[in-house]
This record gives sequence, structure tokens and C-alpha cells, in this order.
Amino acid sequence: MDIKNLLYNSDFFKGISKSSLDALSKISFPKKVQKKEVLFLDGQKGHSIYLLVTGNIQLFKNSANGKEVVIKIIRPGEIFGEVILFENLKRVTARKEKK
Repeated sequence: MDIKNLLYNSDFFKGISKSSLDALSKISFPKKVQKKEVLFLDGQKGHSIYLLVTGNIQLFKNSANGKEVVIKIIRPGEIFGEVILFENLKRVTARKEKK
């Protein structure tokens, strides 16, 4: 997997300098996630951002009655988890979709 190329082709990183892209690619690593595997849990402190390459990811919260409420479905090419790094917010749960 060519991480530098994935970052370069992401809309989120459009216009990034070559030196910044090189530096970012050195601290980036691929992570394969199985269907229904949880990436992070509701309320966890954030330490990473994610760029989805394939599949879909559900961001969801559990309601007071225990029902899952899907907040957003992340599609390939989208960045997620970034807001937590810049704001004083808590994560919602994210997991790979069943598909």
C-alpha cells in the first residue's frame, strides 16, 4: 500500500507541500479492520485520524434505551476522527460496517 499516494490523493490533504506529505507519510501506517470490528469507543480520548481506503465505517452512539443511532457512514477517501484532535470533544463509537 502506497501511503504517500493515498495521502496525496485525499481531498483533505490537497495542496500539502511535498515535505509535509513526506513527513506525514512517515508517521502513517495502514490498519486493516474486520467487519464489525470497533476502531474506538464512545468517550475515548482521540490520538489518531483515519483515512478510509476501502469499505464503510459507521460512527454511532447508543441511545438511553440501548439502541444504536448511526451518526454518519464514512466512505472510501474520507477522513474521520480529526475533529477530536483539535477540539475538547469525546469520540463516538466507530466500527466497520457489516457489508
